[in-house]
Order: sequence, then structure tokens, then C-alpha cells
Amino acid sequence: MRDDWQERLDGHREAVARFVKDVEALETERWEKRPAPEAWCPAQIAEHVLIVYEVAARELQGGSGMRVRTGFWMRVFVRWKFLPQILRDGRIPKGAKAVREIRPSDTPRARQLFLEQFPKAAAAFETEIARARDRNGHLTHAIFGKLSARDALRFVAVHLENHRRQLAPHTENGR
Repeated sequence: MRDDWQERLDGHREAVARFVKDVEALETERWEKRPAPEAWCPAQIAEHVLIVYEVAARELQGGSGMRVRTGFWMRVFVRWKFLPQILRDGRIPKGAKAVREIRPSDTPRARQLFLEQFPKAAAAFETEIARARDRNGHLTHAIFGKLSARDALRFVAVHLENHRRQLAPHTENGR
């Protein structure tokens, strides 16, 4: 039987590979095209995902991460009501909003720069989250609070898949 950590690590790596493949498949003219005025363009989606990895790695290395925005009882409720379902089903409920620390800018990175930086950021995250697991560390989520390394690894993969699905309409295959 495979180890749960290795399963989650493999799932994360597969999600990273799929995300990269979908970014590479994007038509050039769609990279910075917003599907709606209030929606993020694919470049901003990719930028957001990369920022998540940068913020997570920074926290795991002892720096600042996301600030928790929920009070104790609300955090208890959302951890009970939503977190197990997200981790089990691999879906983030619609309407979840990115907090300030992980929002993309109006002028996100060029696609080639993203493709150079993203795999490195994902690998650095994997290294740091494994170190956190070894010392019973955690990663802070703005809504759920402290997540174990095991749950954080799964959540980040689910988050990545959530945004990968948003890219699909922008790819040549998504027409």
C-alpha cells in the first residue's frame, strides 16, 4: 500500500504538470484577455498560482505568510463544514475570493517567465512542505487557519486544479 504522503506528493506533481501543459497550450492572444471585465485573464490566474507558491514557501522558511481573516468560531465552522469536503472531493466552492497577499497584479508576468519560474516555485514548495511535515509544522490559510503539512499539500494541489479548470476555455482544446 502506498504511503498517504507520497500519494499527495504525486497528486501535487501531476497537478503541476497539467497546469504547465495547459498554460503552454494557451493561444498567445488569450494570455492577457479577460473573459469578463471583473474576471482574471489566464495570465492573472497563472500569476495568482505562482504567488501562492511564493507566499507558502516564504512562510515555511520562517517568513510571513497569509494572515488569518476568520475569527475562532468561524474558523472552527469552515474547517468542519468545508475543509474535509475540499480535501476529499478536490473541489473548492465557487465564490471563494483570493486575499490580498495572493492577488495578481493588473500587469502579470509574461507567459515564458511564468513557465520558467513556476516549476521551480512548485519544487521549492514541495521541499519546504516536506521539511514542515518532518517537524510537525504547518502552513497558514487565510480562512482555515493552520493546516498540517499533509493537508496543505493536498489543498495546494486542489487549488491548482481549480485554477487549471479556469484555463480550459482559453486553450485551443477548450473551444
